[in-house]
Amino acid sequence: FIAGDQWVFLRGRFGELSDSSGPDGDGVWATGGEDWWSDYRVSADVAEEMDGAGSVYLAVRFQNPKNYYALEWLSSKGDSMRLVRCKDGIRYVISKSDGHKLDKLPFNMSVTVSGDFLVGYLNGQPVVDAYVGDFESGPMAIGEMGRKVLLDNIKVTRVVSEGKKSRFLRHLKFTSEMAPRYFLRDTGEMTIPF
Repeated sequence: FIAGDQWVFLRGRFGELSDSSGPDGDGVWATGGEDWWSDYRVSADVAEEMDGAGSVYLAVRFQNPKNYYALEWLSSKGDSMRLVRCKDGIRYVISKSDGHKLDKLPFNMSVTVSGDFLVGYLNGQPVVDAYVGDFESGPMAIGEMGRKVLLDNIKVTRVVSEGKKSRFLRHLKFTSEMAPRYFLRDTGEMTIPF
């Protein structure tokens, strides 16, 4: 845990319950993964909400609380899904989608990074996308800012773009009975042990 002293497992779910904006207003963060991770997808179910304002982040290529990319769920007058690029402590909204009604729980949010392209998803549907180029790799992170929520089913899946597939897989044709799957270290979907 980078920041926040009230990260808990509660009813089999994971979250931070301080309702804090964290040290220096950078949020509270828990990280998982490896510094060499580059192209992957992070997903989580927002299972319980304990207040109605603030932000929840799923971050990719996380460097520290002042440098990362993230999908942000911002709850204010209307729910927004935003892609955020934080560089040297300054958060830039690089894409956003407003007007989501997220009052029925659970719902799934996820973010994919592949090369310099980010895509944010809500319940499996793409809602925001953007191009970025500051950070080439880094672990994933969960962040909360002025928000108390519990997350469930936090997973990371490796993304393999066409250019990064092995020559064998590029030339192999798949039938409808056999679909290609690519995972971190070829071990399957990885559940982050929070």
